[in-house]
Amino acid sequence: MVKPFADAVTKLNPGQMTDQPVQSQFGWHVIKLEEKRAPTPPAFDEVKERVRGIVQRKRIQTYLDDLRKNAKIEKKI
Repeated sequence: MVKPFADAVTKLNPGQMTDQPVQSQFGWHVIKLEEKRAPTPPAFDEVKERVRGIVQRKRIQTYLDDLRKNAKIEKKI
């Protein structure tokens, strides 16, 4: 959830609605909280490939940043 929406939801108890509409980057919202439940994280096997991709992108970005930082560029006209 985006921050303004999440902030409004955390202040509500089940069955309550927001007193005023909440503005987010997606528009205006009138929020009614029907129930609260504990979040359950997904199994590792379900997210393993996504995590692998994130780690690979971070490694590549770190490598590229290091190359740029240590590059010696000479312009000869």
